[in-house]
Amino acid sequence: MRIEVPAKIFLAGEYAVLEGAPALVAAVGPRFEARVGHQLSLQPHRDSPAGRWLGARALEFQDPFEGRGGFGASSAQFAAAFFAYPDVSVPSWQSAWLNYRALFKDQSVLPSGADLATQWAGGVQRFSLTSDGRAELLSLGHHLDLSGISVFSAAHQSGRKVKTHEHLAQADQRPWAKGTSLFDELKEILARSIAALEKEDFKTFAPILTEYAQALSAHGLELEAARSDREAFLKIPGVLGAKGSGALLADAFLVARDVENPQAWEQIQTVARERDLKLVCPALVLERGITWILDA
Repeated sequence: MRIEVPAKIFLAGEYAVLEGAPALVAAVGPRFEARVGHQLSLQPHRDSPAGRWLGARALEFQDPFEGRGGFGASSAQFAAAFFAYPDVSVPSWQSAWLNYRALFKDQSVLPSGADLATQWAGGVQRFSLTSDGRAELLSLGHHLDLSGISVFSAAHQSGRKVKTHEHLAQADQRPWAKGTSLFDELKEILARSIAALEKEDFKTFAPILTEYAQALSAHGLELEAARSDREAFLKIPGVLGAKGSGALLADAFLVARDVENPQAWEQIQTVARERDLKLVCPALVLERGITWILDA
Protein backbone atom coordinates (compact mmCIF):
# COMPACT_ATOMS: atom_id res chain seq x y z
CA MET A 1 0.00 0.00 0.00
CA ARG A 2 1.22 3.47 -0.89
CA ILE A 3 0.07 6.40 1.26
CA GLU A 4 0.43 10.01 0.14
CA VAL A 5 0.27 12.97 2.53
CA PRO A 6 0.44 16.63 1.47
CA ALA A 7 2.92 19.09 2.89
CA LYS A 8 1.56 21.94 4.99
CA ILE A 9 2.28 25.56 5.66
CA PHE A 10 0.85 27.87 8.31
CA LEU A 11 -0.69 30.92 6.68
CA ALA A 12 -1.38 32.45 10.10
CA GLY A 13 -2.10 31.38 13.64
CA GLU A 14 1.29 30.36 15.01
CA TYR A 15 1.43 30.52 18.84
CA ALA A 16 -2.13 31.87 19.20
CA VAL A 17 -3.53 28.49 18.20
CA LEU A 18 -1.99 26.99 21.35
CA GLU A 19 -4.37 29.13 23.42
CA GLY A 20 -7.55 28.39 21.49
CA ALA A 21 -7.40 30.99 18.71
CA PRO A 22 -7.89 29.66 15.19
CA ALA A 23 -5.03 28.86 12.85
CA LEU A 24 -5.12 28.95 9.06
CA VAL A 25 -3.14 26.09 7.57
CA ALA A 26 -2.86 25.09 3.91
CA ALA A 27 -2.14 21.65 2.47
CA VAL A 28 0.36 22.07 -0.36
CA GLY A 29 2.65 20.05 -2.60
CA PRO A 30 4.85 18.26 -3.20
CA ARG A 31 3.44 15.28 -1.32
CA PHE A 32 5.18 12.95 1.11
CA GLU A 33 4.95 9.26 0.33
CA ALA A 34 4.99 6.17 2.53
CA ARG A 35 4.94 2.49 1.63
CA VAL A 36 3.95 -0.55 3.64
CA GLY A 37 5.46 -3.93 2.89
CA HIS A 38 8.39 -2.78 0.75
CA GLN A 39 12.11 -3.15 1.17
CA LEU A 40 12.89 -0.27 3.50
CA SER A 41 15.31 2.49 2.58
CA LEU A 42 14.18 5.21 5.00
CA GLN A 43 12.38 4.46 8.27
CA PRO A 44 11.05 7.22 10.59
CA HIS A 45 13.37 7.81 13.54
CA ARG A 46 12.35 5.63 16.48
CA ASP A 47 12.04 8.66 18.79
CA SER A 48 9.88 10.65 16.36
CA PRO A 49 6.06 10.61 16.76
CA ALA A 50 5.80 8.19 13.83
CA GLY A 51 8.62 6.00 15.14
CA ARG A 52 7.05 5.81 18.58
CA TRP A 53 3.69 4.87 17.06
CA LEU A 54 5.17 2.25 14.73
CA GLY A 55 7.32 0.46 17.29
CA ALA A 56 8.64 -2.65 15.54
CA ARG A 57 6.32 -2.20 12.54
CA ALA A 58 7.80 -1.02 9.27
CA LEU A 59 7.00 1.93 7.04
CA GLU A 60 9.18 3.34 4.28
CA PHE A 61 8.98 7.13 4.01
CA GLN A 62 10.03 9.46 1.20
CA ASP A 63 10.53 13.17 1.84
CA PRO A 64 10.45 15.37 -1.29
CA PHE A 65 11.88 18.25 0.76
CA GLU A 66 14.98 16.21 1.65
CA GLY A 67 14.89 17.19 5.31
CA ARG A 68 14.18 20.91 4.85
CA GLY A 69 11.97 21.90 7.75
CA GLY A 70 8.71 23.81 7.92
CA PHE A 71 6.60 21.63 5.63
CA GLY A 72 5.23 19.00 7.99
CA ALA A 73 7.49 15.99 7.50
CA SER A 74 7.10 14.80 11.10
CA SER A 75 3.31 15.11 11.12
CA ALA A 76 3.12 13.55 7.63
CA GLN A 77 5.10 10.57 8.90
CA PHE A 78 2.72 10.18 11.81
CA ALA A 79 -0.35 10.54 9.57
CA ALA A 80 0.96 7.80 7.29
CA ALA A 81 1.92 5.57 10.23
CA PHE A 82 -1.49 5.99 11.86
CA PHE A 83 -3.29 5.40 8.56
CA ALA A 84 -1.28 2.22 7.97
CA TYR A 85 -1.63 0.95 11.55
CA PRO A 86 -4.68 2.64 13.12
CA ASP A 87 -6.11 1.90 16.56
CA VAL A 88 -9.65 2.18 15.13
CA SER A 89 -11.41 0.43 12.28
CA VAL A 90 -11.89 3.63 10.28
CA PRO A 91 -9.05 6.12 10.92
CA SER A 92 -9.94 9.81 10.88
CA TRP A 93 -8.21 13.10 11.53
CA GLN A 94 -9.82 13.18 14.98
CA SER A 95 -8.48 9.77 16.03
CA ALA A 96 -5.06 10.54 14.52
CA TRP A 97 -4.99 13.92 16.31
CA LEU A 98 -5.87 12.42 19.69
CA ASN A 99 -3.13 9.80 19.46
CA TYR A 100 -0.61 12.33 18.14
CA ARG A 101 -1.20 14.67 21.06
CA ALA A 102 -1.01 11.78 23.53
CA LEU A 103 2.59 11.19 22.49
CA PHE A 104 3.47 14.64 23.90
CA LYS A 105 1.52 14.40 27.16
CA ASP A 106 4.72 14.75 29.21
CA GLN A 107 5.52 18.16 27.69
CA SER A 108 4.51 21.45 29.32
CA VAL A 109 3.17 22.82 26.01
CA LEU A 110 1.53 20.36 23.62
CA PRO A 111 1.79 20.94 19.88
CA SER A 112 -1.57 22.01 18.49
CA GLY A 113 -1.74 19.27 15.86
CA ALA A 114 -3.12 21.79 13.35
CA ASP A 115 -0.59 20.63 10.78
CA LEU A 116 -1.56 16.97 11.16
CA ALA A 117 -5.30 17.71 10.92
CA THR A 118 -4.84 19.85 7.81
CA GLN A 119 -2.59 17.33 6.09
CA TRP A 120 -5.25 14.70 6.74
CA ALA A 121 -8.10 16.86 5.41
CA GLY A 122 -6.45 18.92 2.64
CA GLY A 123 -7.27 22.39 1.32
CA VAL A 124 -7.20 25.40 3.66
CA GLN A 125 -8.40 24.59 7.14
CA ARG A 126 -9.47 26.76 10.06
CA PHE A 127 -8.22 24.75 13.04
CA SER A 128 -8.84 25.55 16.70
CA LEU A 129 -8.55 23.91 20.11
CA THR A 130 -11.59 23.94 22.38
CA SER A 131 -11.66 24.56 26.13
CA ASP A 132 -12.62 20.93 26.80
CA GLY A 133 -9.53 19.52 25.10
CA ARG A 134 -10.95 18.77 21.67
CA ALA A 135 -10.12 20.17 18.24
CA GLU A 136 -12.35 21.72 15.62
CA LEU A 137 -11.64 21.76 11.91
CA LEU A 138 -13.54 23.88 9.40
CA SER A 139 -12.66 23.73 5.74
CA LEU A 140 -12.39 27.08 3.99
CA GLY A 141 -12.18 25.23 0.71
CA HIS A 142 -9.99 23.36 -1.73
CA HIS A 143 -10.75 25.87 -4.47
CA LEU A 144 -9.30 29.11 -3.04
CA ASP A 145 -7.04 30.97 -5.45
CA LEU A 146 -3.79 31.51 -3.55
CA SER A 147 -1.63 31.50 -6.66
CA GLY A 148 -0.33 34.95 -5.70
CA ILE A 149 1.59 33.35 -2.82
CA SER A 150 5.06 31.94 -3.42
CA VAL A 151 6.68 29.61 -0.90
CA PHE A 152 10.38 29.47 -0.08
CA SER A 153 12.53 27.43 2.29
CA ALA A 154 15.33 28.77 4.47
CA ALA A 155 15.86 25.65 6.59
CA HIS A 156 19.15 24.84 4.85
CA GLN A 157 20.65 28.02 6.32
CA SER A 158 22.52 27.70 9.59
CA GLY A 159 20.28 28.54 12.55
CA ARG A 160 17.06 28.66 10.54
CA LYS A 161 15.66 25.18 11.16
CA VAL A 162 13.57 25.36 14.35
CA LYS A 163 12.09 22.18 15.81
CA THR A 164 8.68 23.23 17.05
CA HIS A 165 8.39 20.63 19.80
CA GLU A 166 11.77 21.53 21.30
CA HIS A 167 11.14 25.27 20.92
CA LEU A 168 7.83 25.10 22.81
CA ALA A 169 9.30 22.86 25.53
CA GLN A 170 12.10 25.36 26.13
CA ALA A 171 9.88 28.45 26.27
CA ASP A 172 10.25 29.93 29.76
CA GLN A 173 7.49 32.44 29.22
CA ARG A 174 4.47 32.54 26.93
CA PRO A 175 3.93 36.08 25.70
CA TRP A 176 1.15 34.67 23.50
CA ALA A 177 -0.87 33.30 26.46
CA LYS A 178 -4.61 33.91 26.59
CA GLY A 179 -5.39 37.20 28.31
CA THR A 180 -2.23 38.94 27.12
CA SER A 181 -2.30 41.93 24.79
CA LEU A 182 -0.48 39.87 22.15
CA PHE A 183 -3.09 37.12 22.19
CA ASP A 184 -5.89 39.65 21.80
CA GLU A 185 -4.04 41.32 18.93
CA LEU A 186 -3.36 38.03 17.15
CA LYS A 187 -6.95 36.92 17.57
CA GLU A 188 -8.22 40.13 15.99
CA ILE A 189 -5.80 39.80 13.06
CA LEU A 190 -6.88 36.19 12.56
CA ALA A 191 -10.56 37.18 12.50
CA ARG A 192 -9.86 39.60 9.66
CA SER A 193 -7.74 37.09 7.77
CA ILE A 194 -10.48 34.45 7.97
CA ALA A 195 -13.10 36.95 6.81
CA ALA A 196 -10.94 37.88 3.83
CA LEU A 197 -10.45 34.25 2.80
CA GLU A 198 -14.16 33.50 3.19
CA LYS A 199 -14.84 36.39 0.78
CA GLU A 200 -12.01 35.14 -1.48
CA ASP A 201 -10.52 38.63 -1.20
CA PHE A 202 -6.83 37.96 -1.76
CA LYS A 203 -5.75 41.61 -1.89
CA THR A 204 -7.21 42.17 1.58
CA PHE A 205 -5.82 38.90 2.91
CA ALA A 206 -2.23 39.35 1.70
CA PRO A 207 -1.25 42.40 3.81
CA ILE A 208 -2.64 40.68 6.91
CA LEU A 209 0.20 38.14 6.61
CA THR A 210 2.62 40.99 7.29
CA GLU A 211 0.53 42.25 10.21
CA TYR A 212 0.67 38.85 11.88
CA ALA A 213 4.44 38.65 11.49
CA GLN A 214 4.89 42.16 12.84
CA ALA A 215 2.80 41.37 15.92
CA LEU A 216 4.91 38.31 16.72
CA SER A 217 8.13 40.17 15.97
CA ALA A 218 7.29 42.86 18.52
CA HIS A 219 7.30 40.17 21.21
CA GLY A 220 10.48 38.38 20.15
CA LEU A 221 8.70 35.57 18.29
CA GLU A 222 10.25 36.18 14.87
CA LEU A 223 13.80 35.12 14.09
CA GLU A 224 15.95 38.11 13.13
CA ALA A 225 16.83 36.52 9.78
CA ALA A 226 13.12 36.03 9.01
CA ARG A 227 12.41 39.66 9.87
CA SER A 228 15.21 40.77 7.57
CA ASP A 229 13.84 38.62 4.73
CA ARG A 230 10.35 40.00 5.26
CA GLU A 231 11.51 43.60 5.11
CA ALA A 232 13.56 42.94 1.98
CA PHE A 233 10.59 41.48 0.09
CA LEU A 234 8.23 44.24 1.22
CA LYS A 235 10.42 46.83 -0.52
CA ILE A 236 9.48 45.31 -3.90
CA PRO A 237 6.66 47.14 -5.71
CA GLY A 238 3.79 44.72 -6.18
CA VAL A 239 4.53 42.64 -3.07
CA LEU A 240 1.36 42.73 -0.98
CA GLY A 241 2.53 40.82 2.07
CA ALA A 242 5.34 38.66 3.44
CA LYS A 243 5.65 36.35 6.42
CA GLY A 244 7.69 33.45 7.72
CA SER A 245 5.85 30.32 8.81
CA GLY A 246 6.05 28.03 11.83
CA ALA A 247 8.07 28.36 15.03
CA LEU A 248 9.78 31.78 15.16
CA LEU A 249 8.54 32.19 11.56
CA ALA A 250 11.93 30.76 10.74
CA ASP A 251 12.30 28.03 8.19
CA ALA A 252 9.57 28.49 5.56
CA PHE A 253 8.60 31.78 3.98
CA LEU A 254 5.53 33.20 2.20
CA VAL A 255 5.57 36.09 -0.24
CA ALA A 256 2.22 37.38 -1.54
CA ARG A 257 2.27 39.44 -4.71
CA ASP A 258 -0.02 41.13 -7.19
CA VAL A 259 -0.16 38.57 -10.01
CA GLU A 260 -0.96 41.36 -12.45
CA ASN A 261 2.51 42.78 -11.86
CA PRO A 262 5.02 40.49 -13.68
CA GLN A 263 7.99 42.64 -12.64
CA ALA A 264 7.23 41.83 -9.00
CA TRP A 265 7.83 38.12 -9.58
CA GLU A 266 11.15 38.79 -11.30
CA GLN A 267 12.32 40.94 -8.40
CA ILE A 268 11.10 38.42 -5.83
CA GLN A 269 13.25 35.75 -7.43
CA THR A 270 16.25 38.07 -7.42
CA VAL A 271 15.86 38.91 -3.74
CA ALA A 272 15.34 35.23 -2.90
CA ARG A 273 18.60 34.28 -4.63
CA GLU A 274 20.46 37.08 -2.88
CA ARG A 275 19.17 35.88 0.49
CA ASP A 276 19.76 32.18 -0.24
CA LEU A 277 16.10 31.22 -0.08
CA LYS A 278 15.11 28.09 -2.01
CA LEU A 279 11.94 28.22 -4.09
CA VAL A 280 9.47 25.48 -3.12
CA CYS A 281 6.54 26.59 -5.27
CA PRO A 282 6.14 29.78 -7.33
CA ALA A 283 2.36 29.73 -6.95
CA LEU A 284 0.66 28.08 -3.99
CA VAL A 285 -1.72 25.35 -5.14
CA LEU A 286 -3.87 23.57 -2.60
CA GLU A 287 -3.61 19.80 -2.26
CA ARG A 288 -6.16 17.17 -1.33
CA GLY A 289 -5.68 15.37 1.97
CA ILE A 290 -4.25 11.95 2.76
CA THR A 291 -4.80 9.31 0.06
CA TRP A 292 -3.87 5.68 -0.38
CA ILE A 293 -3.41 3.27 -3.26
CA LEU A 294 -3.22 -0.51 -3.05
CA ASP A 295 -0.20 -1.81 -4.95
CA ALA A 296 -0.92 -4.14 -7.80
